[in-house]
Amino acid sequence: VGHPNRLRFSADGERLVLAARRGVRLWRRDGTEPRSVPTLGEPYDAILVGGDRQVAYAGDDDHLYVHDLQRDELVFDSTPLQGERTRDQRAVAQTPAGDILAGGDDNIVWRYTGVGAQPSATQLATSGNVTDLLCCRGDAWVIGDDDGAIHLATASGIRSTLGVFHPFEYMHVRLALLPGEPQDVLATMDGRLLRWSPDDGGAVLASDSYYPQGLGLAAEA
Repeated sequence: VGHPNRLRFSADGERLVLAARRGVRLWRRDGTEPRSVPTLGEPYDAILVGGDRQVAYAGDDDHLYVHDLQRDELVFDSTPLQGERTRDQRAVAQTPAGDILAGGDDNIVWRYTGVGAQPSATQLATSGNVTDLLCCRGDAWVIGDDDGAIHLATASGIRSTLGVFHPFEYMHVRLALLPGEPQDVLATMDGRLLRWSPDDGGAVLASDSYYPQGLGLAAEA
């Protein structure tokens, strides 16, 4: 499969999805039923959607694609909805309603509804290039960008933002939700670990962080 870019579990934890330089690879958690999915370009991220019957992926081809595993064919291409306005797409997620989110080097999170039927797309601008997407915390998505910022957003816009500022380097943010209520956001940023509580604005940065940086919080009603 070449150089691996992103490894994800399916929602039920039973299948693995690997986005790699030469395409998407699937297999069950016990290592059985391996399968390769042909892709357009190099996929940077891929997830199972449509009841695990389809793979949504995005990468250096600048667009989002959905491949149907049963029919073994491409069933969605975001190009007609985006035109040439996008750049490398680095993160993919799905909402409980079945909408697909994608974002990358265009400072935009794209939300696709009606995929496979009458698709449409809406945009949400971010402060930097999107490096990760997580869905969902209640009705909100979590967005990480290369400015070292973490955003909590809905279809209406950015709800709150935690900024982690370091002026000298690209911040490759990765996200996870911690169990429990309310759910805190766990983020890694090039070896640094951060825990954020969006409800009260609390943020804890691991004390063994190598590079110095500041923390700031801004919230919108």
